[in-house]
Amino acid sequence: MAPVGKLLVVLVLTGVVGLGVAFLYQPRRPESRLARIGWRIRIVGYAYVAALIISAALRLAGWGL
Repeated sequence: MAPVGKLLVVLVLTGVVGLGVAFLYQPRRPESRLARIGWRIRIVGYAYVAALIISAALRLAGWGL
């Protein structure tokens, strides 16, 4: 498997674990549960995009895999 494919698998698995942890530690108030999960999903999405941008920048700089 190509190094980028391995990185993608690691990022996806990290995202799934992060969402699982966010789901377990959410507040128990029913009115805010969906809003909190949506907020946490957005945070994970932003972190994923940031990781892709950092990875692309490192590849362009010659430090990538």
